[in-house]
Amino acid sequence: MSMLKRVCERYDVPYAPLRTASVASFVEFIARLNASEAASRVSAPPPSAFCLRHG
Repeated sequence: MSMLKRVCERYDVPYAPLRTASVASFVEFIARLNASEAASRVSAPPPSAFCLRHG
């Protein structure tokens, strides 16, 4: 596990260990991912509808 964590840090890959090797732990992790993605979408401004450089 520590080797995997070091490799993830080296290649800038997100590392999130689960509490246990159970389905409930996996479902909770997926729920956390969905909540963080939803929060990032709300706080990010919408993309521009046109190119600022070319109009």
